[in-house]
Amino acid sequence: MGDMITGIAYAIAADILFGSFGVPIKSPAVVAAKVDPIIFQFYKASACFLTSFLTLFYVDFKFTYWGIVGAAIWVVNGTLAIVAVQKAGLGVAQALWSGLSIFVSFVWGTVVFGEPVKHIGLCVVALLLMAIGMAGIGLAAAGRFKEPLGQDLEQTRRLIMDEDAGRGKYEVRNNNFRIGILCAVYVGFANGSFMMPLKYANKEVKGAEYLMSFGIGAMSMTLLLLGGYYVVNKMIGRPFPSFQTQVKQTIPTNPKLASDLSG
Repeated sequence: MGDMITGIAYAIAADILFGSFGVPIKSPAVVAAKVDPIIFQFYKASACFLTSFLTLFYVDFKFTYWGIVGAAIWVVNGTLAIVAVQKAGLGVAQALWSGLSIFVSFVWGTVVFGEPVKHIGLCVVALLLMAIGMAGIGLAAAGRFKEPLGQDLEQTRRLIMDEDAGRGKYEVRNNNFRIGILCAVYVGFANGSFMMPLKYANKEVKGAEYLMSFGIGAMSMTLLLLGGYYVVNKMIGRPFPSFQTQVKQTIPTNPKLASDLSG
């Protein structure tokens, strides 16, 4: 019973942190700087790698290749999650992938690993209710682009005066939203498999011992991704994105601006 309570407490803490990691992506400074998703992922992986060394204060260093596998899933997920938040908004993207992750995790736990479930009927009901909630979020989000792009009266007038230009901007934003939703769907399915390598790694490492391997994998996979991105940009003649080392966090004083950035 004590282990279950501890596990639930850790799960709640993880839920809060996982639910908040996308907030900096929509911060005014990052939005204004148009930080590239792979550059943002580089900073995330750097933080993951550096903080993983903290585990060495209370566990011995043990390496497992399952940490590399888990990190590879995380790096791809993390990058596409950034794209999803940038294009579909934090609330919609995170709600969608979180719900899908629970479905996939449930299948991994009950079907693949054979973890016992006391009340399968209640689990099914809970999953159905969650599916209804996700559908509601999707329907609500779909209505975001039924109106013109104009954020104020002056912009609306400009769109009316130049219908073709207005339609073009509308289509670009609408397409961006669809891309964001597709990325969120992928993240949901893959994120549900995020803890699968840890289950297999338990034969070699326990608990926090896994984190050092994961941190090494996260940094290695991100550097490979960054290198490949550099080569692709070089081949197509596009400048490599800035690392935005001068970006500073600012707090919006305009309520309307804050509302726009949150979506």
